[in-house]
Amino acid sequence: NANLSGSKLTADSSNYSATVDFSEANLAHADLSGSTLTARGSYDVLIDFSGANLAHTDLSGSMLTAENSDGGAIIDFSKANLAEADLSGSVITANGSYGDATIDFSEANLANADLSGSVFTAKGFASDDVLIDFNGANLAHADLSGSKLTAENSYGGATIDFRKANLAKADLSGSVITANGSYGDATIDFSEANLANTDLSGSRLTAESSYGDATVDFTEANLTNALLSGSVFTAKGFSD
Repeated sequence: NANLSGSKLTADSSNYSATVDFSEANLAHADLSGSTLTARGSYDVLIDFSGANLAHTDLSGSMLTAENSDGGAIIDFSKANLAEADLSGSVITANGSYGDATIDFSEANLANADLSGSVFTAKGFASDDVLIDFNGANLAHADLSGSKLTAENSYGGATIDFRKANLAKADLSGSVITANGSYGDATIDFSEANLANTDLSGSRLTAESSYGDATVDFTEANLTNALLSGSVFTAKGFSD
């Protein structure tokens, strides 16, 4: 039950890589509320919680920032256990230039997690891959109400990926999910996701690209009893 509330952890390197590494750490029931984690550099920049045990961990109001002036920036929660974790009001930002800008929750366990009011932003310039990734994640009963997820690439493609994710009975009401690309495709992908009994009421999903294709994809998704009242889905590409 570690108490890191209000803490500030910074890895800062002007000319080299910068890493904050909690990969495979056991932080179950830890308190990181209001904490600030920052990795800033000009080579590989990474905040790494991959494979970590964060069950019941309090990350509410935390700020995680990976920023790279000349390369990739990654915040990695892939395969982490975040069951019943509290990320409400958290701000997670990956900002890269000429490299990947990625927030990765692929195959993570977020069952019953609270992400309400959270703001996740992956932003790149001429980046290879600007991505917010929940591919294969377990978000059953998770609360994402009022959350804002934005993938933006000022010179390339942008993707928000929920493929094969389990969102059964999740709450995405009032959420704003935006993929914005330029000279690349913009994609929001829920293909093969389980959205049974999911609340998407009042949500806004927007994929927009000034010089590329734009797609909001629910191919083979399970939307049984999903609530979509008041939701607005928009895909606007170069040819539209």
